[in-house]
Amino acid sequence: LNTALNYVFFSLNILVTFFLLEAVFSLLGKAKFGIWSTLIPIIAFSSIINFGIGSTIRNVAVDLNDQTQIGNLDKIVTSGLVSTGILSIFTWLLLIVLSLFIGGELNYNSFFGTDEQNLGLTIFIFVSTVILTAPFNVFFSVSNGRHKTFIQSFHNFSFSLVLWIFVVVLTRTDMRSLFHLSVCFSISKIITTLIFSTWVLVKFKIKILNIPLRINYKLLNASKLFLAAQFLSFLYISIDPYLITDIYGSIATAEYSISSKLSFTIINVFSILLIQFWSSIRGAANEKNFTWMKKTIRHLMNLTGLVLFFGLVISIFEKQIMQIWLGDPDVITSKWTLIIFSFYAFLHCLNAIYVNIQNGICLLYTSDAADEGLGVDLGG
Repeated sequence: LNTALNYVFFSLNILVTFFLLEAVFSLLGKAKFGIWSTLIPIIAFSSIINFGIGSTIRNVAVDLNDQTQIGNLDKIVTSGLVSTGILSIFTWLLLIVLSLFIGGELNYNSFFGTDEQNLGLTIFIFVSTVILTAPFNVFFSVSNGRHKTFIQSFHNFSFSLVLWIFVVVLTRTDMRSLFHLSVCFSISKIITTLIFSTWVLVKFKIKILNIPLRINYKLLNASKLFLAAQFLSFLYISIDPYLITDIYGSIATAEYSISSKLSFTIINVFSILLIQFWSSIRGAANEKNFTWMKKTIRHLMNLTGLVLFFGLVISIFEKQIMQIWLGDPDVITSKWTLIIFSFYAFLHCLNAIYVNIQNGICLLYTSDAADEGLGVDLGG
């Protein structure tokens, strides 16, 4: 059931996101859409704020198959929530200080090449929402580790759907600015995150314990490899939009973003195959079932060839697709952009296979943690 629901919600999210991008493009126009595309990678910043703790908790949740050990999950979830909460608040306060003392001197409109009003406030609202909702990702780590990954897929779909509804409403009013879009983003993110976090708490009967409000440095140390990977991933997906905007302007960023979206649509379809892969690899590694691991990896690698094929097909029929999707056949000025993205998608999917393997066979095992006394310290 979990796998079936995963496929359903993941597929629905891909579809809704496709319509969401078209609605945002229609709402803002190409130039402002480029600015929005520059901000979107900031969402990945939430993975850095939890300092890899969420990934560690996911692996611990996978290992806790014995019901007598579930109490340890309460400890580590509470400790993870407190630690990421403190880090998020500290980061948010730092953002306020930077906004007051540095942000006022920055000419956002000059950087983005626009006359948009309240652009500084728009960026502050967007970034604040990402920072302050980041600690709740701990709960999705639990549901993923307990083989209920459909909950996060359902959450992602719900968030995209709610935001899409807001954007469609905005297109029918005079509120067509980046500021109004950022407010709708914030409301959608907060509402869906709180609802689904509560669901995870109730479903898995997680108890938030009364522990000292301090950062658990042993938990941070256990998560340092995940943090390094997440930090590099953040740089990987965020640096291009900022450089393109700085050098070529927001219109060029819009073209890059749309090409990237087409590419990532193929990547997301492939990612459906990887929904259960992390947890399955973790379980297979614990059982030393290396034959299954090798066979599955080989099949997945063969399927990445289809990713390259469909990417090249899209690049051939690019103008027809743009006309049907966005109503403008000339949104992308060079066919080579999509051809390059086709090869990027192919390499991205290959990399995704090995990232899931590395995450699944992380060196942190609950048996080792218990032997070293970390079973209690990670939670306290």
